[in-house]
Amino acid sequence: MAFVSLRRYLTVIPFHLTVRRHEKGKGLRSFIGGTGLSEAVRPVNGGLDPRVAHGGTLTLWIHGYNNNQSAIAETWQTTAAALALRGVSVDDVVAFYWPGDQWGSVLASAAAYPLQVPVARQAAAKLVTYLTHVSHQRELRLRIVAHSLGCLLTLELIRLLDEQRKTHRITVERVLLMAAAVPQGLCKPGLGPFDRRTGIAHEDRVLYSSSDKVLGFAFRFGQRGAELFNWAQTPPLASWEYRRAVGREGAPEYRWSGEPMTGFDHGDYWTAHNVYGEIEAIIGKAAGRVEEKRPSTQTPGVRGNVEERTVAERSVSPWHGRLTGWRTEADPALGAP
Repeated sequence: MAFVSLRRYLTVIPFHLTVRRHEKGKGLRSFIGGTGLSEAVRPVNGGLDPRVAHGGTLTLWIHGYNNNQSAIAETWQTTAAALALRGVSVDDVVAFYWPGDQWGSVLASAAAYPLQVPVARQAAAKLVTYLTHVSHQRELRLRIVAHSLGCLLTLELIRLLDEQRKTHRITVERVLLMAAAVPQGLCKPGLGPFDRRTGIAHEDRVLYSSSDKVLGFAFRFGQRGAELFNWAQTPPLASWEYRRAVGREGAPEYRWSGEPMTGFDHGDYWTAHNVYGEIEAIIGKAAGRVEEKRPSTQTPGVRGNVEERTVAERSVSPWHGRLTGWRTEADPALGAP
């Protein structure tokens, strides 16, 4: 036990980025619409800039709602130490902090999910701006591990990178979405902004649980309420089914490969022993071993490599034009995002 405890503090996540104004919450301005976002993404406390120090790959860790910076940093340190004990190198891991916390209760946060959608989207846009800055145009392969509402941030990040693919040299190789607080309707092939045609990830995988109480009724109720009262940038979804969370059922089918996590509740993922192997597969390398890849479980022919997709396949879905607040370049009448 002493060795494990010591290893926990000796294992260091090398890169920490933040787009938060405050370590906790969004400050007093949150009561008048403040987002808690800083002007730009920056290294925490003047730390290492991963754009300069990376060796060709980076693995982003992105948290969900109701996580303040110090609490999730503590959790991630436990995760990093556990991976190190498995012989996994974390020398390209980037911890990314964004202001997803505002409410004292996780269930309340789930019900208020629509209010956090614009914050997650803006955080994604700021992270894309940071990663694609003209002064840092080296080739970069990204792997991403995300949880909860951080999964929506991740999908928006991928969408924006794909939209701007002619201006950078970034490839998203593998993505792991855990307990994704994302409505299935946004990911339906041919319908939503996060359908498979708009992404550039070579492999994406979801971990989900039907025991997740946060992503049950409260999550869907919050979306419906936001639609009725026009609270925030919430897409009008066609049915109750479309409001179901990806992280509760793993759907929609054929969008990604999935793994049910029996008995898992919403906050059980980052430090669960049977999740460490999933994270290891996304990082894709371990100390002293050849890089490993998980055999794809996706249906052959459903998704091809980036090079195999035509321009038409990567065009923006016409459903975007019917999304309240989900403005894209394909919607000139609505303006820029």
